[in-house]
Amino acid sequence: FFFVVISAMAGNQPSEPPPRASLAGATQARRVHGRFAPEPPSNLVTAIDDWDLRDRVDLAGRAKRALVVNFGAAWCHVCRGTLPRFERMAHSNPKMDFVVADVEECSDTAKNIRFTPTFAIFRGGKMVDRRFGGGDADLQAVEDRLWLHQDWPKFIE
Repeated sequence: FFFVVISAMAGNQPSEPPPRASLAGATQARRVHGRFAPEPPSNLVTAIDDWDLRDRVDLAGRAKRALVVNFGAAWCHVCRGTLPRFERMAHSNPKMDFVVADVEECSDTAKNIRFTPTFAIFRGGKMVDRRFGGGDADLQAVEDRLWLHQDWPKFIE
């Protein structure tokens, strides 16, 4: 009681907790293995639900940008292991958009995804390429396919 009266007299209001940082919108430096890591690129976001993922596919299609979606799951250790390399892919391909989607949060959109992680590439709002697996060879195959889809409006026009 005494503390409440003193803080009310001093005009101190309890502060709100700081906002939680998402995978792709963090404004503070992140620590990885005791070192400061670079900020996630602006073309990498996390889809929070089916509506959000569908909107991102639609927006990328209308903007004529290729979209790479990493379908994974929070409980999947292999999926979590692919995130650093997926982030590096986003850094090295600024002309493409990258989305991390949890198959449980985006269950309607991911209903045809049978393996995690699955990497899907969308162009014009349609899935045009899909690779699955989290091994080095699987991720290298995804990276090798990115060059084909990177400048896709040039091939259409």
